[in-house]
Amino acid sequence: MSKQVLVRVTAKDCRGDYFNGTGGGGQNRNKNKNCVRLSHEPSKVKVVAKDQKQREKNKKKAWRRIGKNTKFREWLKLKKMR
Repeated sequence: MSKQVLVRVTAKDCRGDYFNGTGGGGQNRNKNKNCVRLSHEPSKVKVVAKDQKQREKNKKKAWRRIGKNTKFREWLKLKKMR
């Protein structure tokens, strides 16, 4: 039995915003735009990742959070039913 793609979510479906972090992490964290906010417009889900000092690590963490979000999972379930 082959698998069939029912719903596909890509980076084009999401808007990524980058902003400066505050708090611990030193000067690098405060002057560079390392924090990531991902917004998935169809499901109206927004997640923020500002735990790490590097932008790429925060971006990966934001994508993981969007996948674990209950509102996003409900939206996926509705899309699969259609």
